[in-house]
Amino acid sequence: NVTVTGASTLYSIFLENVKGNNQVYNNRVYSIKSTSTSTSAILYGIRLDVPATFQGAAYNNIIYDFSHAIVTPSATIVCRPLAVNVTGTGSVALSYNTVNVNLNASASTAAAYIWGGIVFVTNNIFAINSASGPTAKRYCIYRNTATITSNYNDFYIAAGLNNFVGYYTADQATVA
Repeated sequence: NVTVTGASTLYSIFLENVKGNNQVYNNRVYSIKSTSTSTSAILYGIRLDVPATFQGAAYNNIIYDFSHAIVTPSATIVCRPLAVNVTGTGSVALSYNTVNVNLNASASTAAAYIWGGIVFVTNNIFAINSASGPTAKRYCIYRNTATITSNYNDFYIAAGLNNFVGYYTADQATVA
């Protein structure tokens, strides 16, 4: 239940440069808000940054109720409810999480934002109910360079312009 003003990044739960085997579980993360219209004001629900050879896990969390005041459509992903950045041979497991995003058409979002490393994505619900529109994009799962194993997940994306199930090298309309 946090609001940030100005072009600041907001982290609800952030594990940075974790060592060993770290777990984030049984949390209800909600009412994450920015009054800024800037693309520099990025909202995170849960973020795990795991270095090489270490492990992390986020499970049994519910993440919802984001608000961003952005008014000019932008391709910069300003809402990242469940974010993972793993370097080298580190790994993260995302299991039994529920993420629901409902933002205006100007805000780009990714329910699961996965930047790198080895990530196991199992038994999650990723729902994007945001309005569609030009320039800004919406994704259930956004993958940059990560190696992902995905099983038994439910992806929901509202129909409309620039709404996609996923991203990996290009926008993906399906997981096939």
